[in-house]
Amino acid sequence: MKIIQIYYEQYQIPLMRGFQNSKNQYNHQKGLVFTIKTKINTGLGEAILLKGFSHNTFQEMIWAAESFVGAIEPREEYTFNELLVIAATHCSNVPSVHFAIDTALYDIQAQKKNLSLSRLCNKKSSAHLQISQTLISKERPIDNDIIKLKIGVNQINEDVDFLNKISEKHPLLKIRLDANQQFTTEEFESLYQKTSHLNIDFFEEPIKNPNIKKIEYFKNKYPRLKYAIDESLYQKTNYEEWIEKGLIDTMVIRPSILGGFVEFFKIVQLQSKNLQLLISSSLENSLGNMAIIHLASTIEQQNKHGVNIYDFFNEFIKQPIYTNKHIELKKLIGLGFAK
Repeated sequence: MKIIQIYYEQYQIPLMRGFQNSKNQYNHQKGLVFTIKTKINTGLGEAILLKGFSHNTFQEMIWAAESFVGAIEPREEYTFNELLVIAATHCSNVPSVHFAIDTALYDIQAQKKNLSLSRLCNKKSSAHLQISQTLISKERPIDNDIIKLKIGVNQINEDVDFLNKISEKHPLLKIRLDANQQFTTEEFESLYQKTSHLNIDFFEEPIKNPNIKKIEYFKNKYPRLKYAIDESLYQKTNYEEWIEKGLIDTMVIRPSILGGFVEFFKIVQLQSKNLQLLISSSLENSLGNMAIIHLASTIEQQNKHGVNIYDFFNEFIKQPIYTNKHIELKKLIGLGFAK
C-alpha cells in the first residue's frame, strides 16, 4: 500500500440541541477528520473529543496526528499490517486518533478487497444492524421499542415520575438508564426500589466509584438487577474480575475512544452467553459513526445498539447512509462513503 497523500482537518459541529448527563453538558462536537489516499482508494477516519471520557486534550490529538503523518515516507510501499503498527506506535497514547487512523486504513483495505469494513473484520458480521433511541430530551417523541435515558440530572423523584408516565403510555417499552456514576449506594438503592416494577433493560454505571464490594452488595440483595458498565472500561477498575464473577450483565463499549481496532477486538473476546455487548455513540459525526456501526455488526450476539446519529445531529461531515431504525451493511464497500 503506497500512500500518496495523507492529511487531517479540524471540525466543530453543533448538536441538534444541548445534551446533558449527570456530569457534563454537550452543545457541540469537536474533532479531526483524516484522509489517507493511495493511487486508487481513499480512506476516511474521524477522531473525537468527548468530555468526561477522553483523557487527552485537543492539542494532544493534533500532536499524535502530526506524529503519524510525519512517520509515513512518501512513495514507500507498506503492507496493511505495517501501517497498523506505525499507527499504534505513534498514536496509542491518544486513543481517539489511533481509532481514526485505523478506520481510514481499514477503509482502504476493505475497498481493495471489495468488502464492507465489517466483512473485512469478520466474515460472519451481520448484514444489518438494529438501533435503539437515545431520548436526549423528555419532550421528544418516543419512536422505538428501546430507549436510553440519562438520569441523575434531575431529582430522583422527578426521574421516577417521568419513567412511570412513559411506561404507562408505552407499556412494552424497554428502558435503559444511564447514571454516569452519579449516585451514592443509598441513592441508587432508593432509585432501584422505586423503579424495579418497570421494564428496565439495565442500569448503566449507577454508582459512584464502583468496586466489587458495592456491586456484589446490589447483585446479592437484588438478583433481578441488570448492571451495565461503560465508564469503568476507561478507568482504573478491575472490571474483568466483575465480569468473571458474573456481576455484570451488559458492557457498553465506545470504540472510538477505546483506541485502535485491536483494542475493540480484545474486549469483544470477553463476551459470553451471560454478558451482553452493546456499542454506544460517543457523539461521533458520520464518519466515526459508520466505523462503530461496522464494528457493532461484528459482534456475535446482536441487540439494539445506541448508534443512531440522528438522535444528536442534523449537520454532517458526510451525509449518513441510513435513515431508518435499522442499518443495511450488505452492499457497502469499505466504510461506505467510497465512490
